[in-house]
Amino acid sequence: MMGQQQMRTRIPRFMLDDANTPHKTGDFPPYIANDVGLIETPSARVVVVFFSAHHRGYYSELEDAIGRMSEQVWGYFNYREKQKG
Repeated sequence: MMGQQQMRTRIPRFMLDDANTPHKTGDFPPYIANDVGLIETPSARVVVVFFSAHHRGYYSELEDAIGRMSEQVWGYFNYREKQKG
């Protein structure tokens, strides 16, 4: 189900097209914009969860914030050496 998500406005928003980010959104605009998913890199598979409530600003800024936080997680794990184990 998460791999079939067509909206790329949150977790994968600022990532390269080849970044594997299966995710599932949940909405009640303009107050709630949730997204749950995986950010997969060569060194890790990271579960990320974003829940929002009572948002009063622009909905696009909320989606941008989720996208930017996801981009930071992807960058951190993408450029780390793979853990031995």
